[in-house]
Amino acid sequence: MVSDSSFGQLPISVLMTYRILGVILLLTAVTGCENLIEIELPDSSPEIVVIAPFTTDIPWQVSLQRTVGIHDTTPKPAVIENAKVKIQGDDGSDVELSHRGGGFYSSPTTFPKVGVTYTLTVEADGYKRVEARDRIPDPPTVRDVRVFNSEIDRRFEIEIDDDGNVENYYELAIIYPYLRSEAFIVTSSELEEQMRSFAIQDPLSPDVTRPELNSALIQDTPFNGEIYVISLTEVQPNDDVPEQSVYIRAVSRAYYEYYRSQILQRNTDNLPFAESANILSNIQNGQGIFAGYHLYVHGETTYQSVMDRIPGTYTATKYNYYDNDDNSPYSLDYLNRGASIQLTLKPDYSTTGQMHLPPLDSDSPREEVKVVSLDGGYSIQAYDFFNGHYILTLYHSSDTILRDIQFRIGQDAPNFQYLILDSELSQAFSWAQQSDARFNGGGITLSRVEE
Repeated sequence: MVSDSSFGQLPISVLMTYRILGVILLLTAVTGCENLIEIELPDSSPEIVVIAPFTTDIPWQVSLQRTVGIHDTTPKPAVIENAKVKIQGDDGSDVELSHRGGGFYSSPTTFPKVGVTYTLTVEADGYKRVEARDRIPDPPTVRDVRVFNSEIDRRFEIEIDDDGNVENYYELAIIYPYLRSEAFIVTSSELEEQMRSFAIQDPLSPDVTRPELNSALIQDTPFNGEIYVISLTEVQPNDDVPEQSVYIRAVSRAYYEYYRSQILQRNTDNLPFAESANILSNIQNGQGIFAGYHLYVHGETTYQSVMDRIPGTYTATKYNYYDNDDNSPYSLDYLNRGASIQLTLKPDYSTTGQMHLPPLDSDSPREEVKVVSLDGGYSIQAYDFFNGHYILTLYHSSDTILRDIQFRIGQDAPNFQYLILDSELSQAFSWAQQSDARFNGGGITLSRVEE
């Protein structure tokens, strides 16, 4: 999978190769076969990966990477920095996005509109011209959101007036003020079949009709054209925080199919005998997603309320590496070795800053410090499907560990100020590790400097 949580996929042929290898290794272990099996892994032509969900209150943003073959030694993520990116609307609008760094293209003063069908085109030397088309759905018609508290659980009822003249797709999440979505179960009986598909597809596990979710994707087939109540029950309700917010997105079909297929693929990871889940994309001659959505929020923790607090200057208050190869507690504190990170996030989604990093090898002189620029851009994901956090992703041309990971946006409880960017490093590529080694574990925390 191409880096960003969620930001692009390997070609299906490569994914199938990994799955076949898993089966062969498992069969070899079971049968005790000692013969070496050699498999020629085919190279595939690289394709452009586009990640561009869009809505009315976020300016145009497009992330471009490329697929990476099994023999490719390019540092990850493999970004595309010299592309021509245009978005045209059937209302006559036409905008060309500028590169901000690290494959991040944006037009900070131009916003998508409801009712307009947009066409994205991307041209880059060495790749096929890619194209995609989609629009922002009308806002969801939410008649009411009711919350019921008891001694054992918390239940939500979301009453939706579904338009019977069109296919409608929805996404639901429960967001706490500390910017994490809480796991829940969809208990509406008419939606059991849809929810079953989100369960981990392990043939050794019993059928799960009501899996725990951080985000539920729903199509309106069971209630098309009706006033319908979707019931959710929190798995572990937290009574020690203020009122939750309920996020209800009306999403396009392309959005629904792409992110649903991502979840299905994630749920078959490490299950060699499970049926492979293909990533569904609406990008012609490429991969990824260009899709619209419309967010309705019941509560005070809106996307804009978060964005109002994010811009500012951040410094590293933690940068550790843990060597877990031999299960030892050994750790290396890079800050004590002279590392530093200073990063400014601006309201227009651009960034400036520098990263100073001494050699990772504790035996090397500390004076051999690398200094790289963090100038570029950033994006905010309102929550991710698998862990339920607000997520910040950095884009800059310098090849750094910061560009390879995602930061959870946190708060300094009990005041719930949005001041912390935190990430546990896991299987992230880094130029500081010669671009081919992996962090076994560690963590970076960026704390905002209050003015």
